[in-house]
Amino acid sequence: MTLRLTLSLVALSLLTLSSCDASETSSDGTSSDDGNGDTPDSGERSYSGPGSYWTADFDERNGTFQIEVAESVGADPSMVVAGTYEDINGWKVLTVVEASDVEGAPAPGVQALGVEVPGFAFLLRPMDEAHNSVIPMLIAGECPEGNETLNWMIAQGFASKDASDTAFDFFGTYRYDYDANSAEVPTRYALHEYALQAEAAPPLYPGACDGSVIQIETAYTIEADLPPVNLWMVPGGAMVETWYRHWETGVLEKQTLFGMPAAPIALDDVTDRTFIGMHFSAGTMEQPGDVMEITVTFDGDGVARAAILNDVTTGETAAAGAVLTVDEMNTPSAGFFTGGISADGASLTGNLACAVAAGLGDDGQSMMTCVGQNPGDNREAFTMMLVEQR
Repeated sequence: MTLRLTLSLVALSLLTLSSCDASETSSDGTSSDDGNGDTPDSGERSYSGPGSYWTADFDERNGTFQIEVAESVGADPSMVVAGTYEDINGWKVLTVVEASDVEGAPAPGVQALGVEVPGFAFLLRPMDEAHNSVIPMLIAGECPEGNETLNWMIAQGFASKDASDTAFDFFGTYRYDYDANSAEVPTRYALHEYALQAEAAPPLYPGACDGSVIQIETAYTIEADLPPVNLWMVPGGAMVETWYRHWETGVLEKQTLFGMPAAPIALDDVTDRTFIGMHFSAGTMEQPGDVMEITVTFDGDGVARAAILNDVTTGETAAAGAVLTVDEMNTPSAGFFTGGISADGASLTGNLACAVAAGLGDDGQSMMTCVGQNPGDNREAFTMMLVEQR
């Protein structure tokens, strides 16, 4: 079984913002009060994210969780799932105890997997095939307290972008001006030749941060008859869920972009470390992609082996995998590295770009997000969302 590197997601432009209440927040994204009297010591954390709209609540003291799924932001939940969880080898293993009596709801005893950077982000692999993607979520109830400079990469997306074409962007940089309450995407890059896109995305003026997600209608979304843009933002992080109408089929396609702090990195930030998380391929317009749990371990020279995890509780991996190499740190800008990827025993390669951020959340954890080309077909792309294993 080899690590499948097939078509993933796409990027238009990282827009900006959300998530908040009146709590005090520190530079690492922790909160002194969530507005309900809870503190980080209470062991209760809430996250929200796109998919269309998901929330996840964890009670660390009791080892319980509750997940709600709604069709859209502001809608009543269409499904509620509650149960218990265990932290095993860095993974959150969620076991369903009860769920809403609706079609597609998981049965008691069914398990789901996720990884968490406590106080910053939670990445979920859903329990049902209807949501065959990674659901990224950011900590709820916090707003940025100053200017933000972030690196973004695709986290969910549509399958119509050609990763071998310089015309399509997959990652880039983002800036939020706190005083002007405006956000912009200064740079957008392709995977092929890491080409800089000439056309800048227009700035946004999203209004006051006053909830877990902000919906914005822009001139473009109105003219193109698209749903509103959904925006999240916390100190040091951002997500945007936006839509695109395919130019040939007219099919409405969605993408989600995930941003982390942009700061210079060194090879030491990845060497001799293991990251765990999910590999996601969006497939093609005709063939849906899939999600796999993976482990990525770097040696002292910046070469890593990525392998599929057959069992997250034992750490057992598939015999074959892929090899990742780091070529240039802080390229094309601070916080990124570029490199290559190849399947074990194969001469075919693909380009790879990763963003690395350290010191995130309550425990100062590191996170890595990557996009790359399928070595067997450079037109197809994939995404990896990874957390430092602890």
